[in-house]
Amino acid sequence: QDCKCAICGKELGAEYGGKQMALDHCHANGHIRGVLCNLCNMGLGKFKDSIQVLEKAIEYLRRTQRG
Repeated sequence: QDCKCAICGKELGAEYGGKQMALDHCHANGHIRGVLCNLCNMGLGKFKDSIQVLEKAIEYLRRTQRG
């Protein structure tokens, strides 16, 4: 992953001193998916790893984006 969060691309370790990263895993089968920054890892957790809910969140942001 080139020492970056697999979702947002933030460099891991440099900004946080290597402390705020998470080894992401699938809660259904336990398989490791990658390394994430804590913010992206918590975001997935808040959405309960639901692709459908994340897609709805994306649509919501698109609908309500100003600019």
